[in-house]
Amino acid sequence: FLYIIDILGTFSFAVAGAFSAMEKKLDPFGVLVLSFVTAIGGGTIRDMLIGNLPVAWLTNETATIVIFASAIAAMFFSRYLKQLTTTLFLFDALGLGLFTIIGLEMGLSKDFSPGICIALGTITACFGGVIRDVLLNNVPLRRVTPHTDPARLPELCDSILCDFESRVEKPVHRLHRLV
Repeated sequence: FLYIIDILGTFSFAVAGAFSAMEKKLDPFGVLVLSFVTAIGGGTIRDMLIGNLPVAWLTNETATIVIFASAIAAMFFSRYLKQLTTTLFLFDALGLGLFTIIGLEMGLSKDFSPGICIALGTITACFGGVIRDVLLNNVPLRRVTPHTDPARLPELCDSILCDFESRVEKPVHRLHRLV
């Protein structure tokens, strides 16, 4: 089930990265690069921090194919998708939620403390977008905190709840909220 979540998150962030690159009028190669960076940036940093080498996308060619196909599809259908102003926000929010779960699960599988698990979930979910924004020279309009950005609050709550559930005597499956 985590594999499906990983693929959906990769797709979501690849499309979000492609949209951001197209908004800045990058050429097709730039769109592909930004799709890759957005989709794999957070997971790459997480894997390097916890010593999970080689990083996940180097051993999973499916991720590369999904990113490439997502970026190409976003470029071909950009005329139609640009009319949907909520589309970028939707893909970005979906990727945040899905990658938070992946990062949290990685921490839980290594028996890290709750704070570290939450940090890994946040790093996995956010840092691809941070790298994308740095490369595009985008400055956020406001500070991103659970108080000011509604897309981040569910991510933080999900990390905390999943960690709590994993530590009770009879843990409920951590991914039950997605089913």
